[in-house]
Amino acid sequence: MVEEAERTGLRINISKTESMGINNNGDDPLRLHEKKCIKDAEKFVYLVSAVSKSGGPGEEIKCGLNKVRQAFNTLRQISRSTTLILHNEIRIFKTNVKSALLYGSDTWRMTKTSTRSLQAFINRCHRNFLNVR
Repeated sequence: MVEEAERTGLRINISKTESMGINNNGDDPLRLHEKKCIKDAEKFVYLVSAVSKSGGPGEEIKCGLNKVRQAFNTLRQISRSTTLILHNEIRIFKTNVKSALLYGSDTWRMTKTSTRSLQAFINRCHRNFLNVR
């Protein structure tokens, strides 16, 4: 791989490069020019999907929920507002929070547990907008 990259003018930076082997039992680390070892990563985020060695579907959903929680927290003032009607608050939720949550979800491997956690988050957000405790 190094030779092909160098032919095209690319250089591999060892300090910025990590590798991950999924379902790989080999203990041999990847090496560059047979000298330096490339670090082994436990997990990484690519676009909106979290990839981990365990390969479980929960990692992607947890990562997505954490990002959307931050977006929802920025909308807390809107959910507490008395000037907006409820219909508009729900529309803002659907366009800003729910769409961000479900972005990239077509690549997720869904289980009953992950579906329940997503629905629980959405229900919690709706209760927050409705001021239902």
